[in-house]
Amino acid sequence: PLYDPEELNYIVSTDLKKTFDTRAVLARILDGSKFEEYKSEYGKSLVTGFGRIYNQQVGIVANNGILFSESAVKGANFVEICSQRK
Repeated sequence: PLYDPEELNYIVSTDLKKTFDTRAVLARILDGSKFEEYKSEYGKSLVTGFGRIYNQQVGIVANNGILFSESAVKGANFVEICSQRK
C-alpha cells in the first residue's frame, strides 16, 4: 500500500457506532492502494470494486452506511460479476 497500514488504528475506532471511510481503509490494505470502484455513483452506501492483495485479484464489498435497495442490487450484481470471473 502507498499508505501506512498503522494508520488504520486512527481511521477505525473501537467504538462500533462510529463511522469511518471504507475507501481510506482500502487504501491501506490493497497493493499499491489501487482500487477500481464499480458503480461509484449508484448505491453509494455500498462500496464495491476490484483490487489486489499480495498480487491476487480480489472483489471487495464494503458497507459504508445504511443499506438501501439500490445498494443491495448493486452488491448482488457485483457478486455475480465476481462469480463469473473466478
